[in-house]
Amino acid sequence: MLDRGVLLAGVGMSIPETVAVAQRAEAAGFDSVYCVEAYRNGLTMAAAIAAGTERIRIGPYVLNAFARTPFATGLAAIDLDDLSGGRLMLGIGSGNRYLTEQWLGLTHEKPLAKMRDSVEIVRRMLHASPGDSVVYKGTSHSINWSPSAAPFRPSAPVVMAGIFPK
Repeated sequence: MLDRGVLLAGVGMSIPETVAVAQRAEAAGFDSVYCVEAYRNGLTMAAAIAAGTERIRIGPYVLNAFARTPFATGLAAIDLDDLSGGRLMLGIGSGNRYLTEQWLGLTHEKPLAKMRDSVEIVRRMLHASPGDSVVYKGTSHSINWSPSAAPFRPSAPVVMAGIFPK
């Protein structure tokens, strides 16, 4: 399936300007709009786009696994998929050493393990219904959580992004 999408870097654009670009992309027949998380919050921008559009797939492009916990990402993804009516496409990546160490002030250690744990926890959270327990123990992250509401859809896509071997 060919996906014709727009990638918005978030540089020099207000939220209303970003939403207007997404609306124009949707009207022109594009399939998706993604927001880079570097200069703006990708989840907030995707939520604004979801509220201002009707059918176009939305997402924060690739969230940095070092920038937020999988629990926080999972909760935001659940809400964003619900808000968008099931149009979320979520990517999680490890970022790069410079961004992690210089911008975030964190050590860029074991990025593959961190991404694997993050993706697994977020996927489980997105697919869990009331009465389920989300239990996972990884090398970087663990969780023991139960949702209070059903997900908007049974299987929101979560993909792992990578630029290096492994």
